[in-house]
Amino acid sequence: DIVPVSPLGGLITAVLIIVSALYMAIPLGIVGTAFSTVWEDRDRLLLMYRTRTRFLERGFKAQDIPAMFYNFDKDGDGELTLQEFVSMMSQLQVDLGSDRLPQLFST
Repeated sequence: DIVPVSPLGGLITAVLIIVSALYMAIPLGIVGTAFSTVWEDRDRLLLMYRTRTRFLERGFKAQDIPAMFYNFDKDGDGELTLQEFVSMMSQLQVDLGSDRLPQLFST
């Protein structure tokens, strides 16, 4: 092993150790933030995936969705309300649970 002999060598070594630790901490912070963001969003992503899978299992295609929404838009304002959305999911037999539907609706 090589060790610094002079006080100046010890000081330079200590500074390099601290700077290298700080330099390595920067990417870890970025990766940690990205992981936290994805982890917080995982529930919404999983819910959307499950809904998409259930629609496909029932034989619906992506191009069917706008017509479906139009048919269930009772007030004709071009947007589904939560009640219209819950009714649509119930009639299409896409069972996600009543507590999950408002969460899916808000996404």
